Parts: sequence; structure tokens; C-alpha cells
Amino acid sequence: MPYADLPAAVAAAPPSDSTPLQKLVYVGACAVAGSVLGVPGGLLWLQVADPPSIAMTSTGAYFGEVERNQQVGVTLWFFVVGIVVGLVAGLVVGWFGQRHGLATVAAVLALCAAAAWVSEWMGADVFGPDEQAQLATAHVGSEITLEVELGTRIAYLGWPIGGLLGGLTAIFSWPRQRSFLPSAATSSSVITHRDQ
Repeated sequence: MPYADLPAAVAAAPPSDSTPLQKLVYVGACAVAGSVLGVPGGLLWLQVADPPSIAMTSTGAYFGEVERNQQVGVTLWFFVVGIVVGLVAGLVVGWFGQRHGLATVAAVLALCAAAAWVSEWMGADVFGPDEQAQLATAHVGSEITLEVELGTRIAYLGWPIGGLLGGLTAIFSWPRQRSFLPSAATSSSVITHRDQ
């Protein structure tokens, strides 16, 4: 009875060789790293975004169509910064998380969630323009730079999207182990011996 040839070896994903506690520590460490990464992320967002400015008039300061378009651009830049920085961070976390298996994906998401929140907070509330302070000292003709803020929460998704792209790229580049199977000749001889 003919038997199909069996492959001598097949590629297998490297098994996770870390304990559950080590996986948890790695995810937590990545969340802390994400909080730190959010600081330069917020600064970068402020550098590339162009928050709208309005002129003070005798009747007050008014927010027009041009300023609304600029505010949309501020939100878009947060999304773009999240994708770019998240992509790089995901590559790093994915590559160094080889021994933790699929927990690496959770680590990437934890880092990106923390970085997204901190970068928005740093950019909008810490380093961003203080609208109230400007209004307190403004006079007719003064330019008031409006506070940096997100027009939609969807912009937060830039970080995890970039992080997952980078993380999965790193995961699929992990070295594979060779899982050896019995050769076709050995299998045939064993089966033939049993038939006799």
C-alpha cells in the first residue's frame, strides 16, 4: 500500500517560555513605557499641529470656519503621530516580546493605550496654549491661540493601529523552530513491519 511522503521538518512558531507572572510583568512594564512615551508624543503633536488663532476685536473673539478647519487638522495630526510613533513602538515591543508569545499583543495594546492618553493630556493640558491666560491679558488686535483639543475620540485609535501594525510585523519575523517528523522511509518500514 503506497504512502505519501512526509515532510522531514515543518516550521513551527516558537513556544512561549515565560511564566504567567513574567507575561504580566512585561505587559505592565510596557504600559509604564507607554506613559513615558506619551510625553514626547504630546510634544511632537504640538510641533506638527497648527492650533487655530483668532484675533480679539472690540466685541470679543470669534471662532470662524477657517479656525474650525484648523481644529480638524489638529485632530488629524494626533492620529498621524499615533500611527507613526505607535508603529515604531510596536516593532520594539514585538521584537523583545518573543519569549512571551501572544501576551506580546496585549503588551503592545497596553503601551499604546497609555501613550495615547498621556500624549493627549500632555499636548492639551500641560504644554498646550493657555487660552484663559491669554484672554486675561488680551486687548483689541491680540492673537489668541486656542487650546489644543481633539475633535473626536476616534483619533485615539491611531496609537493602537500603528502599534498593532508594528507588533504584528515583528511577531511574523520571529525566528521559527524546526519541528522534526519521522521521515517517509522510516514510516514505511514501520508500517510494513506491522503488516508482516
